[in-house]
Amino acid sequence: MLSAGASSSSSFPLDKYEVFLSFRGSDTRDNFTSHLHAALSRKKIKTFIDDKFERGEQISSTLLKAIDESKISVIIFSKNYASSSWCLEELVHIHHCKEKAGQIVVPVFYHVDPSDVRKQHGVFAAAFAELEECFKDKMYKVQEWRLAMTAIANLSGWDSSVTRPESQLVEKIVEDILEKLKRISYGVDLKGLFGIEKRIESTELLLRIDVHDVRIIGIWGMGGIGKTTLANLVFMRLSSQFESCCFLENVREKWKKGRKKYHLHNKIYRALLEEENLNKDTQLIRSDYVQDRLRRKRMLLVLDNVDDQEQLDFLIDPNLFGPGSRIIITTRDVRLLNNSANDTYKVERLNFDEALQLFHFHAFKRSSLTRDPCTKLSGRAVSCAAGNPLALKVLGSHFGNKKKEKWERALNELKKFPYNEQVHNVLMTSYDGLDEGQKSMFLDIACFFKGKTKDYVERILSCCDIFGDTDIDDLIDKSLITIRKNNKIEMHDMVQEMGWKIIHQQCKYKPGKRSRLWDAQEIYHVLKNNKATAAIEGICLDVSDIRELHLSPFVFEKMDNLRLLMIFDSKVTKKRKVSFDEDLQTLPGNLNCLHWEEYPLKSLPTNFTAENLVELCMPHSQLEKLWSGVQCLENLKKIDLSYSKRLIEVPDLSQARKLETIYLEECESLCQVPTYFENLDQLITLFLVGCSSLSEFPQVPKNIRCLVLCRTAIARVPPSIESLSYLEILCLRYCTRLERLPNISKPKRLKAIELEGTVFEKELPHWIDDVMQQHQPTALREYFNPFRSEWEANNFSSLKSLASSKGMYSCFLGQAHRMVRFEFLKTHYSGDYKIDRGDQFVFDYKYGRRDEFDFVYKYGPWGVVFCPKSQFSSYFFDTKLHDKRSSSKAYTKLSKVGIFFFPLPYYL
Repeated sequence: MLSAGASSSSSFPLDKYEVFLSFRGSDTRDNFTSHLHAALSRKKIKTFIDDKFERGEQISSTLLKAIDESKISVIIFSKNYASSSWCLEELVHIHHCKEKAGQIVVPVFYHVDPSDVRKQHGVFAAAFAELEECFKDKMYKVQEWRLAMTAIANLSGWDSSVTRPESQLVEKIVEDILEKLKRISYGVDLKGLFGIEKRIESTELLLRIDVHDVRIIGIWGMGGIGKTTLANLVFMRLSSQFESCCFLENVREKWKKGRKKYHLHNKIYRALLEEENLNKDTQLIRSDYVQDRLRRKRMLLVLDNVDDQEQLDFLIDPNLFGPGSRIIITTRDVRLLNNSANDTYKVERLNFDEALQLFHFHAFKRSSLTRDPCTKLSGRAVSCAAGNPLALKVLGSHFGNKKKEKWERALNELKKFPYNEQVHNVLMTSYDGLDEGQKSMFLDIACFFKGKTKDYVERILSCCDIFGDTDIDDLIDKSLITIRKNNKIEMHDMVQEMGWKIIHQQCKYKPGKRSRLWDAQEIYHVLKNNKATAAIEGICLDVSDIRELHLSPFVFEKMDNLRLLMIFDSKVTKKRKVSFDEDLQTLPGNLNCLHWEEYPLKSLPTNFTAENLVELCMPHSQLEKLWSGVQCLENLKKIDLSYSKRLIEVPDLSQARKLETIYLEECESLCQVPTYFENLDQLITLFLVGCSSLSEFPQVPKNIRCLVLCRTAIARVPPSIESLSYLEILCLRYCTRLERLPNISKPKRLKAIELEGTVFEKELPHWIDDVMQQHQPTALREYFNPFRSEWEANNFSSLKSLASSKGMYSCFLGQAHRMVRFEFLKTHYSGDYKIDRGDQFVFDYKYGRRDEFDFVYKYGPWGVVFCPKSQFSSYFFDTKLHDKRSSSKAYTKLSKVGIFFFPLPYYL
């Protein structure tokens, strides 16, 4: 099978290591291991190398996790390998993964006799003698190390005395690993993919990897046949043979969403050039220098789901690809390939046996063709699906828990349709089996929420009585939607098109009588000509695709059932295209989601009732106030009026007991925050960034977690802040009038304090050390091995003294989340703080959500202290100092920057 229902927008590749390198740093870090790691990296093999951890008696949990997540472990046995208990612990864990999980292990005997390693003779005998002395109370550990070493050394591996010179040894090891990874890909990634091997083989034959010209291969076929799945598998198998690669998924959808063409174009070439700093808005590929770089590279590019010649003409120029490069295009329309592809491969329907296995896989959770009461009916079902993998998956999921009688009825209905309509009607069979709530949710997702997070969709639709708690899970079980790793909802193009067709059939020629509207031109004509009816439940209007629209004040009067109203500008044209000659008179009371960017009026209609609202988002509006009086807001969870520069009054939200998040950023005219905010028990996030007229510290509930007050006129923080026991983040950056900051060391969950641009930037309050103590400073010190000598030599015994000596602006405190490699500047803590050199270290991070913390959110796994911010950000970000091409000018500009790192907390 080509696809177990994979959609065109799947995420590739999986986020796991392919190779883990185990080695003795003092023996091979700067020679053999570094050469091997570089060679693996050039082949795009995702490799974990532990070259910066501080060694101790206990192996870190991060290393253990990296071993677990690796497909292959390479163990480099050198003379002093056995003298490190850390290396031996790695060895034991690798051996365990081999025995329990079948991990592939490749031993490399570097300047040692394999026999000495197996039998622990020679230098290995001496090393184990020392270990037995050191671990006399834990002899079981020594015995465990011996057994693991013997077992691994008995495996087939590489001997540096046999394969010479060293450059050839590295080359051979990399080739061996590539072959092993290819074999693994068949065993790991092909579950539920029947008949895929022969299709991969046919495609690779057409690619002719051994030929040095530039070749374009087209993969075409009907929707749901598995084009994307096939292209992805070929991409993953071959990508290591190219210098750079890019898989641009679902071109058709992204092209039609109104995204700038240059954005897609530069996304491709940023990946192929491995250069993230290419301008996103300008076609920089016109530069001769950039074109020359491309022509020297062997590249692999996949353009998935192309449906227009304009896309091909704009996105690719084969003349820019170096010798041996390959371009793969997937499309439903073979005519697009006639003038551009060297060869084409048509993805054929599954044969009967493949289709039957796939159907059984989803209907009965097994692929074997054993006898079953429904065996004959399975054959009939497979015939109805016409060999289409998507249809088979959906049909199998639909029939799996049904009784025989229901199978009979459904199959009899399907046989009534012509052969060329069978796939669509198979999908319709699954839709028809949904209850009313599930159908409504399915159509909402197809029209409005594809690509949104599951949590968001569940939140928006939570107060609709028609929807059940498990409706999304039911749609997943029926293979109508899938959930990606980032929790976003995905839906195959064909399934989405079925949803659109269902809506169109409600009234073919009068869009105002349909339940959902998403086409900008249709919405334009419905609203402009007052053709709306009570049938409309949802409107999603991208104003970047329409002309200016003048609306009647009664435009929503007939839309009694409107639940979702979303008006936005995907291209951020900053042109207010929707306007009214008079104040808006009505808005439906059934609204669950009101998202209206650039709202043109001073307030909402006076008769508007918001009791069903879950989210109210009206950024960049002309609002002065939302409404007068008290509203029943029992369902409201989020309100966002950011950049509403004329807003002078926050509406009465005292009844919004479920309210969790309030964003009022850059509301420059807002002078005060209502006192009842302290009674909003569910409120956890309050953003008041840039509310420059706000002079009083807001009264907030005790359970607030994130309080961001940057660039406000607040002069003092009240002592009552100590009672905010759940507070994690307090941001007071550039509160230039701030004069008083009480002791806030009591909130035990406090993870971040932002004081840059305040009077406290040069000398932090005395209680900062108490806060640091809560976050285990001694444990923190162990992370900073590269800094250790400088730190201790200057006697920075406390956070406060260190801060004072460096003019520290900000302090970030918190716990670690996820390991990444990060390039940072290593500094000396003396003199004028000149940059010594670029260095690498492994830090923990979890990205935040807001752009307010520019460096921390976008670039750093840890909080960073620096001075001055303007020079640091403008030069560090743009020149990427770890790049050898960085100019001396950048170093000069950074010469007075003092930098210190603290662990970054999780920002909400």
